[in-house]
Amino acid sequence: MSENLISVVSMSIGTTTIQTVGARELHAFLENRDHFATWIKDRIEQYGFVENQDFTTFSGKAEKGRPRVDYHLSLDMAKELAMVERTAKGKEARQYFIDCERRAKAAAAAPASHTENPVAALSVDICFAQAFFGTFKVADSSKVAILRQIGESHGANTSYLPRLVVDEAPGLPGTSAPTAPLTDLLKARGARVSAREFNLLLECAGYLEQHMRKTTSKRFAERGGVKPFWSITQKGLAFGKNMVAPESPRETVPHWYVHKFDELRELVRPFYRRNVQQAA
Repeated sequence: MSENLISVVSMSIGTTTIQTVGARELHAFLENRDHFATWIKDRIEQYGFVENQDFTTFSGKAEKGRPRVDYHLSLDMAKELAMVERTAKGKEARQYFIDCERRAKAAAAAPASHTENPVAALSVDICFAQAFFGTFKVADSSKVAILRQIGESHGANTSYLPRLVVDEAPGLPGTSAPTAPLTDLLKARGARVSAREFNLLLECAGYLEQHMRKTTSKRFAERGGVKPFWSITQKGLAFGKNMVAPESPRETVPHWYVHKFDELRELVRPFYRRNVQQAA
């Protein structure tokens, strides 16, 4: 079974920090044909789930920037929702959540051995990094930087890691290409659209996707202690790459190829027109 079938993150529900699942991601995996809002509200009412006990809610943004309510579910609630689907997908999701609980319990039972065995602790960090790389399609240069940081924190010899890593640009094998953050690229072209608006257009077009991570920042307290961040999709990797900021290694920072950005703007232009027409 896939290690990353559905994202499982630690989050506070009520006064307890537990493993949780994004309800929208679960709904999509289960391939339930009901509208998400209808599905989650009906399930909560039908099975008597309690907010701040079985799940938590926070304000989010839909693809077109409209406000929406997002839900994070306890694993127990997620297992029950998967079970009541009575489908192969539901059975697969439920078994996956059971496996996640088993791994979490095994990890919690062995912290002392990790302290006593530095090799075990290093292995855990590397496994976590590999899962992060696979989920968020991180650029090779950022992968090496994170591995170096992990190695140095454990006193390992990192001299064998390359100091210079070339992130090959599409169509330019063996060579890199200049990249820049979205804000800089839009400003250089005198674009009237903001970076926030353009990110939403990129999301609508399938070049960008939003993820969540837990944070203790007070800025995100009203969102349940969850911070959103952007990550370039597989489709979008033709136009940019996901970097990892050293000060925030748990989230990606999209960088776009300078020489491909005008082409990317043309590809998302129809989505801009569509949004303008819908708002008129």
